[in-house]
Amino acid sequence: MGTERAAYSSPPPVKDPQGWFARLRASKSILFIGALGLCMTVALFWVARTIEQRWLLGQFRAIAADRAHAVHDEIESELHALEALRGLFHASSDVTYSEFETFVDSTLTWAEGVQAVEWVPRVRGSQREAFEGSIRAAGLEGFAITERTEEGAMAPASPRAEYFPVHYVVPRRGNEPAIGFDVASDPVRYEALNAARRSNEARASAPITLVQERGEQRGVLVFLPVFRSGLEESKSGRTDEKLQGFVLGVFRVGDLLDTALAELAPAGICIELFDESAAPAPEPLAHFCSDLEASRGDDSPAAERGPGLDHGSMRSVAAGLQERFRTDVVLDWAGRRWRVSGVPTAGFFEARQQWASWAILIAGLLLTFVVTGYLLTSSGRKRAELALSRSEERNRLILDNALDAIITIDSTGTITAWEGAAEAMFGWSRTEAIGRALGELIVPEHLRARHEEGMVNFRKTGRRGILERRVQFSAVHRDRHEFPVELTVTVIGEGDAAEFNGFIRDVSDRVAVERSLQQAMDRFRILVEHAPEAIVVLDGDTGRFTDVNDNAVRLFKMSREDLLESGPFELSPPIQPNGRKSEEYGREMIDKAFCGEAPVFEWSHIDGEGEEVTCEIRLVQLPSEGPRLLRGSITDITERKRAEQRQRTLMRELDHRVKNNLAAVLSITEQSLATSNTLDEFQAAFTGRIRSLARLHIALARTEWEGADLEEIANLTLGAHMVADRGRIELEGPRTVLSAEASSAVCMALHELTTNASKYGALSVPQGKVRLTWSTENGGPLRLTWQESGGPSVSAPTREGYGFVLIKGVIEYELEGRVDLRFLPEGLYCEIEIPASARADLAA
Repeated sequence: MGTERAAYSSPPPVKDPQGWFARLRASKSILFIGALGLCMTVALFWVARTIEQRWLLGQFRAIAADRAHAVHDEIESELHALEALRGLFHASSDVTYSEFETFVDSTLTWAEGVQAVEWVPRVRGSQREAFEGSIRAAGLEGFAITERTEEGAMAPASPRAEYFPVHYVVPRRGNEPAIGFDVASDPVRYEALNAARRSNEARASAPITLVQERGEQRGVLVFLPVFRSGLEESKSGRTDEKLQGFVLGVFRVGDLLDTALAELAPAGICIELFDESAAPAPEPLAHFCSDLEASRGDDSPAAERGPGLDHGSMRSVAAGLQERFRTDVVLDWAGRRWRVSGVPTAGFFEARQQWASWAILIAGLLLTFVVTGYLLTSSGRKRAELALSRSEERNRLILDNALDAIITIDSTGTITAWEGAAEAMFGWSRTEAIGRALGELIVPEHLRARHEEGMVNFRKTGRRGILERRVQFSAVHRDRHEFPVELTVTVIGEGDAAEFNGFIRDVSDRVAVERSLQQAMDRFRILVEHAPEAIVVLDGDTGRFTDVNDNAVRLFKMSREDLLESGPFELSPPIQPNGRKSEEYGREMIDKAFCGEAPVFEWSHIDGEGEEVTCEIRLVQLPSEGPRLLRGSITDITERKRAEQRQRTLMRELDHRVKNNLAAVLSITEQSLATSNTLDEFQAAFTGRIRSLARLHIALARTEWEGADLEEIANLTLGAHMVADRGRIELEGPRTVLSAEASSAVCMALHELTTNASKYGALSVPQGKVRLTWSTENGGPLRLTWQESGGPSVSAPTREGYGFVLIKGVIEYELEGRVDLRFLPEGLYCEIEIPASARADLAA
């Protein structure tokens, strides 16, 4: 048994002095290789750490820039929507709340950051009461223009020359406290409002606490002015009197930042937003932290937002490294400078840095550096190549399908990229365009000098001119026709190393539509302004004018502004000429127009000078989705009514004259027959009296039966004797104009006196004379004296003839005058006195 155990036992070790030395030599080599490997591992570790941090810095800056551009794009998209909303007010002089709400909902991307979009009209101090009343009448009970007190409560606004109250607000829910708030009552808001009014561009306010804010976020207001004259109005044509109000965007800064960044994948970055225009050392307005859940090591959410940077998320990052990686991007938006600052979180470094460098260290210590390094390098290269390939494919798809032309040029103006819609827009292929000068390819000849000058100026001074701003100019197609485009240029680098990226959009269709719309509006305005009648647009529900033309201003003798603050019932007497009340009669005509009729009626207005104007009005309903509007055509018929009244008066006077003349002819006929012994005597008497009346009618016709001159009456009556021997007739007296009735009576009296003198008195003999004089004293009665001399001896007749009866009748009974008739031996004497009321005031 002992022998068997010995057979299965191991032989004793053999001592080999040479093997020990060999192992020692091998150990030295291993130690040397190990030491060398360790040194190489440490050296490679630190090299890898340095490269990794540089790579991380580049990665972080790219991520921070991407976030900054996302914030910029979000802000720009909301601003473009406000611009479109301003276009709505340019296109329509009266935008209703329903139109406003519909337009806002269809154009604005309702992100969380948009607290509200508002319409802020301009209300003069004199219009405040009427404006508040109209809003209450429209259904908003208790509406008033308000301001914030020192205690923070809302109270009625103090008296001011003008107000800018919030009228329309979308959405209304949650923003009710803002309705009626006078944004001009706050200095910060008023400063931004005035800046927008002066520049006619969007202007943002400094950060404020919103009226409707219930949390701790800061807000920003963006004002866009709306002027009354047209869609595109140059500053030279704009006046403050034409300011209609402001389109106002209300943004919560924190929510706006959240909206812009929330959809982006977590990247381990905290973004802070500063208002650089506020102060030399501004405080952060809001921040957004987007950490990586896989690397946080706790259950906190990946995205955090609050009033300041969450330094707790930086628990494993040194402050110096954090500040080293801080990346700032400055944005110019709405007249203010905003700084978007990015700072890495712990998750950013944990996800991108720690494992790679330490894996290299561990691999070197395990003597697998070469294999592991090769595998890591190979794997990393393949992933990078795949990512790069995917990125290039994605960028190529974006560029090839972009609606805008995307062109890149270097500092000399040479095209280096020709992407997007560039080929279709300009007619040049990518191969033909790259390497050629941009100026000779798409810039019109009359603009090339300015283009070259701008490039040279940028290389010398670095001034950006039109860079990073949206501008419109003319571009030229390959076939040499020009068309309007909209251009935005961004620049990367400075001086000769600068690269310019242009984003160009063809706006031919938009410009054509705007031009057509403007031409249509101009044609309509010309038709209205040059219409022969006054034209007004009336709100049938409120009874107020909403628009008037120049003829209406002249008709009512009031300014356009005063007319737009009033209505037809305020400019009318209580009772119309037809005896009906103005408001009752006017409402009846308005209702007829709204029922589809086109009523035409007469109306009396009271103009700005208090004079009554008679007009003819035609009403017709205008198409409108908002207020019920009527177009009123007003023609001044005052002169026509006066002419009609004069015609009626003349017709009555003619009727009266004809009746009187017929009665006079009948009387003359009867009396001539009664006093004539023969037919010849009757013929002579009757014919003379009729001719006397005819001569008088000629004189009265020249003055349209207003009256006749006494001297002309005497000349017509005594004319035959004055022509035969002017020295026998003497006329003397001041110029005196008699009424038509008095002229007829005096003419008949003088005819009878002349006839009697020709037959029996002074004019019956050659040496006889007649002296006719008249006088008036201080507006008293007219005294007319007839004195004959040199004729046959006169004695009183045994009976009165018809002629003397006629004289007394027409003077004493018709005119209520007095006749003193004396038969003196030397000749007939007759004195006639006529009341002053028989005289007429006619111009000489």
